[in-house]
Amino acid sequence: MAIIGEPTERIPIYKHKGHIAQSLNVQGKTGHSSDPDKGVNAIEIMYQAMGQLMDLQSKLKKPVP
Repeated sequence: MAIIGEPTERIPIYKHKGHIAQSLNVQGKTGHSSDPDKGVNAIEIMYQAMGQLMDLQSKLKKPVP
């Protein structure tokens, strides 16, 4: 536990600082190997989404000029 006061007003802050989280749910559609176009592969969607999240993460880490 920590009590943190604002230096100028000496008011306690009751909020968590510095944490961000996200959640991503992906659903596919079952298919058959004889006709794969009728299905949706959730693993492929997740792979693409993770790539986009990693790109966003590296953009957010770059310092603003």
